[in-house]
Amino acid sequence: MNESSRSSGRTSSASQRMLPEFDFRMYRVKELAMLYFPSVVNATRSLSALIRRDPLLLGELERIGYRQGIRYLSPEMVRIIVMYLGTPHEFLAIMQPED
Repeated sequence: MNESSRSSGRTSSASQRMLPEFDFRMYRVKELAMLYFPSVVNATRSLSALIRRDPLLLGELERIGYRQGIRYLSPEMVRIIVMYLGTPHEFLAIMQPED
Protein backbone atom coordinates (compact mmCIF):
# COMPACT_ATOMS: atom_id res chain seq x y z
CA MET A 1 0.00 0.00 0.00
CA ASN A 2 1.53 3.34 -0.96
CA GLU A 3 1.58 6.40 1.32
CA SER A 4 -1.26 8.23 -0.45
CA SER A 5 -3.64 5.27 -0.22
CA ARG A 6 -2.61 4.75 3.40
CA SER A 7 -3.22 8.42 4.08
CA SER A 8 -6.61 8.46 2.36
CA GLY A 9 -7.51 5.27 4.21
CA ARG A 10 -6.71 6.98 7.49
CA THR A 11 -8.74 10.01 6.54
CA SER A 12 -11.71 7.86 5.64
CA SER A 13 -11.24 5.81 8.77
CA ALA A 14 -10.83 8.97 10.86
CA SER A 15 -14.01 10.43 9.36
CA GLN A 16 -15.89 7.28 10.22
CA ARG A 17 -14.42 7.34 13.72
CA MET A 18 -15.33 11.02 14.21
CA LEU A 19 -18.84 10.45 12.91
CA PRO A 20 -19.74 6.92 13.98
CA GLU A 21 -23.16 5.41 13.72
CA PHE A 22 -25.33 7.81 15.61
CA ASP A 23 -28.77 9.21 14.95
CA PHE A 24 -27.92 12.67 13.60
CA ARG A 25 -31.35 14.25 13.89
CA MET A 26 -32.92 17.19 15.69
CA TYR A 27 -32.56 16.74 19.47
CA ARG A 28 -33.90 18.71 22.37
CA VAL A 29 -30.85 19.98 24.26
CA LYS A 30 -32.08 18.15 27.35
CA GLU A 31 -32.44 14.89 25.43
CA LEU A 32 -28.89 14.99 24.06
CA ALA A 33 -27.51 16.19 27.40
CA MET A 34 -29.05 13.20 29.17
CA LEU A 35 -27.28 10.88 26.73
CA TYR A 36 -23.92 12.46 27.62
CA PHE A 37 -24.63 12.90 31.35
CA PRO A 38 -27.13 10.17 32.31
CA SER A 39 -26.38 10.24 36.03
CA VAL A 40 -26.18 14.01 36.47
CA VAL A 41 -29.21 15.78 37.94
CA ASN A 42 -28.90 18.80 35.64
CA ALA A 43 -27.49 17.25 32.47
CA THR A 44 -28.45 20.27 30.36
CA ARG A 45 -26.36 22.59 32.52
CA SER A 46 -23.43 20.15 32.34
CA LEU A 47 -23.53 19.92 28.55
CA SER A 48 -23.92 23.69 28.17
CA ALA A 49 -20.96 24.31 30.50
CA LEU A 50 -18.84 21.83 28.56
CA ILE A 51 -19.69 23.59 25.29
CA ARG A 52 -18.96 27.04 26.76
CA ARG A 53 -15.56 25.90 28.06
CA ASP A 54 -14.40 24.87 24.58
CA PRO A 55 -14.04 28.01 22.43
CA LEU A 56 -13.55 26.06 19.20
CA LEU A 57 -16.67 23.95 19.75
CA LEU A 58 -18.68 26.97 20.85
CA GLY A 59 -17.50 28.99 17.84
CA GLU A 60 -18.46 26.29 15.36
CA LEU A 61 -21.88 25.90 16.96
CA GLU A 62 -22.50 29.66 17.09
CA ARG A 63 -21.57 29.93 13.41
CA ILE A 64 -24.62 27.79 12.58
CA GLY A 65 -27.06 29.35 15.03
CA TYR A 66 -26.32 28.00 18.50
CA ARG A 67 -26.90 30.44 21.33
CA GLN A 68 -27.44 30.29 25.07
CA GLY A 69 -30.97 29.18 25.92
CA ILE A 70 -31.54 27.29 22.68
CA ARG A 71 -33.94 24.37 23.16
CA TYR A 72 -33.31 22.33 20.02
CA LEU A 73 -30.12 21.25 18.30
CA SER A 74 -30.14 20.81 14.53
CA PRO A 75 -28.64 17.65 13.02
CA GLU A 76 -25.61 19.74 11.98
CA MET A 77 -25.13 20.98 15.56
CA VAL A 78 -25.34 17.38 16.80
CA ARG A 79 -22.72 16.36 14.21
CA ILE A 80 -20.36 19.07 15.47
CA ILE A 81 -20.88 18.08 19.11
CA VAL A 82 -20.19 14.43 18.28
CA MET A 83 -17.06 15.41 16.32
CA TYR A 84 -15.71 17.18 19.41
CA LEU A 85 -16.98 14.93 22.21
CA GLY A 86 -17.46 11.58 20.51
CA THR A 87 -20.76 9.75 20.77
CA PRO A 88 -22.36 9.66 24.20
CA HIS A 89 -21.14 6.05 24.53
CA GLU A 90 -17.55 7.05 23.69
CA PHE A 91 -17.74 10.09 25.98
CA LEU A 92 -18.95 8.00 28.90
CA ALA A 93 -16.23 5.40 28.31
CA ILE A 94 -13.59 8.12 28.51
CA MET A 95 -15.13 9.88 31.50
CA GLN A 96 -15.80 6.67 33.45
CA PRO A 97 -13.10 4.19 32.42
CA GLU A 98 -13.54 0.63 33.56
CA ASP A 99 -10.92 -0.70 35.96
